[in-house]
Amino acid sequence: MPVNPTGRQVNLVAQFQSDFAIFPSSGNWQTLSAYDLSQGETRGFEADALLGRASQNGRDPFEPAPALPQGGGPLRVPLCLREHGWWLKNTFGAPTTSGTTPNFTHVFKSGKDTIPSLAISKKIKASDYRRIRGLTGNSYRLRAQKAGGFPIVDLDTLLRDEANASADPTGTIVPALTLLRPPAARAVVRWAGVALGVAMAADISYNNNLQRFDPLGGDEYPAAFDPGDTVVGGTLTTRYQDNTWIAIADAGTSGLLEVEFAHPSAPATRLITYAFPKAKLAKKPMAISGPGLIDVTFDFSAEQDASEAAMVVTLKNDVASY
Repeated sequence: MPVNPTGRQVNLVAQFQSDFAIFPSSGNWQTLSAYDLSQGETRGFEADALLGRASQNGRDPFEPAPALPQGGGPLRVPLCLREHGWWLKNTFGAPTTSGTTPNFTHVFKSGKDTIPSLAISKKIKASDYRRIRGLTGNSYRLRAQKAGGFPIVDLDTLLRDEANASADPTGTIVPALTLLRPPAARAVVRWAGVALGVAMAADISYNNNLQRFDPLGGDEYPAAFDPGDTVVGGTLTTRYQDNTWIAIADAGTSGLLEVEFAHPSAPATRLITYAFPKAKLAKKPMAISGPGLIDVTFDFSAEQDASEAAMVVTLKNDVASY
């Protein structure tokens, strides 16, 4: 009886592409971790309302026409302070890196014009692989709250195409890095550099609004994904003590909002910080739905100014470059 493969056995390797349409034939392939690898290519059909053909009846369809192939899907990954640079680069663009061994700082900023695409190979079992070209991060979502386990990031991706293969890609397969994941419960939220003692949860949301670039090039696939206008924001939930945060929202006051996860082994040099230099809380009704304590959830949006992007992600670790 054949052995059925399981999701736990799937192996993922990735490499940034120099050409959106070309699967790399050399170089280093980094082994990466994921909780969900459901992205892929959809090739469907659409009705073809052709007239004048001999028919058996007047209602059944004739041969369909090919639909335009679409590619993408969810990608759920751990917030590993070593691995995560690959996914940040694939969503925000190349970082600015500084530092020396063993402490490096990688700064990713929203709104960049160029988003590098990844080629990936998924090994399902021996001689059974899926290869993807042009994988690009479209949206990025993360929730911070005091909970068990490790933080998980939800990405939504677009991709050029997918094909079957029977072997690992050509090049060097780099083994997986040792996971370095901060506990989910250790998240910190700050406003204007001061930790919020009343922050109960924070949801971060970023969207590139990628658009297919579809010139007539002799095939049905996109030639690139063009970044559109970004959407940057999320929600902030606070325990109500007084009207401090209601007043900030009422006044439309902007401030520096930060969400940080640090690893307890080295909280100053192994961390990730999501900063929104000009965040505004939206005024909303205060829901009081029972006799217990009151939590207030604000939507927040972020904006750029002449000196800084709307969202800045700082990753500190011992990885020299991405």
